[in-house]
Amino acid sequence: FQLVRTLEPWNLISVFMLGTLIAIVKLQELATVVPGLSLAALSLLLVVYAMARSQFDSETLWQRIEKVKALDTAVTSIRSDDKILHCHLCDGLQTKGHSCNRCGAAIHHRIEGSIEQTWALLFSAVLMLIPANLFPVMTFKKLGKGAPDTILSGIIYLIEGGLWGLGLIVLFASIIVPIAKLLSLSYLLYSVQKNSNWKPKDRALLYRVTEVIGSWSMVDVFLVGLLSGLVSLGLLANVTPGIGASFFGAAVILTMLAAHQFDPRLIWDRSHHNSAVAL
Repeated sequence: FQLVRTLEPWNLISVFMLGTLIAIVKLQELATVVPGLSLAALSLLLVVYAMARSQFDSETLWQRIEKVKALDTAVTSIRSDDKILHCHLCDGLQTKGHSCNRCGAAIHHRIEGSIEQTWALLFSAVLMLIPANLFPVMTFKKLGKGAPDTILSGIIYLIEGGLWGLGLIVLFASIIVPIAKLLSLSYLLYSVQKNSNWKPKDRALLYRVTEVIGSWSMVDVFLVGLLSGLVSLGLLANVTPGIGASFFGAAVILTMLAAHQFDPRLIWDRSHHNSAVAL
C-alpha cells in the first residue's frame, strides 16, 4: 500500500497518451499512420485505471485489514492539548508516535525544513527552465533538411498547421503550467512565511490544484522520446533529441518534488493560532 501511494503521483499514463497523440499527428507528414492494437490497448488501460482509481476506497480497505488483524487504530478521544498526527499515505489519525499505526509509514507533526527545501527546489527549477526554453528540444530532419525546434517553435508549428487544439494543449502543458506552478508555490511559501491568515481554504485548494496539474508538463518530454525512437530513417527522416528536453524534464521533476515537499498544513497554522487566541 505504501509503495502504491508513493508511486501514484508519478503515474503519467494520461500524459503519455497525450504525447502519443501529438506524435501521431507529427508523423502524418512523413507517412500514413495506421493506429494499431497497442494504441487501443493503451487507451483501454487509461480508461480502466481511471475507473478503478475512482472506485478505490482506502478507508474500507483498512477497516477490513484491522478487522482481520484485530487492530484498533481509531482515535476515540482527544484532549485539548493533543496534536493530531495525520498519515499522508493511508489517512490514518493518531495522537502520538513516529510511525503510522496502520501502514507503518513515517509521520510527523510538520515536515522539517519544508519551506527551505521547497524554495531550493523551486529556484533549481527556474534555473532549469531558462535553458529549457532557449535550447532546442529536438531536431526534425526530412530528406536532410530541417531545423532545431524549441518548445515555442513547436507550438507555432502546430498552430500554423491548423492544429489549434493540439497547439493550445502543448502551450498550456509546456509553458503555462510550469510558470503557473512556480508562481503558485512561491505565493504559498511567501504567505506561510508571513503567517498570513487570508483565505486558508482557497490557498489549500490552490495547492491541491497545483499538485495535480504539474505532471502534465511532461508531455513534451514524452513527445521527444517517442519521435526519437520511431523516426530513425537515415537521410529520409530523422529526429534527434536536443539538450532543451533534458533541461525541461529536470525542471518538471523539480517542480513536482517541490509540490511534494511543501507541507500544506502550514497554511492552517496561523488560522488555528488565531482561533486559540480568540478562545
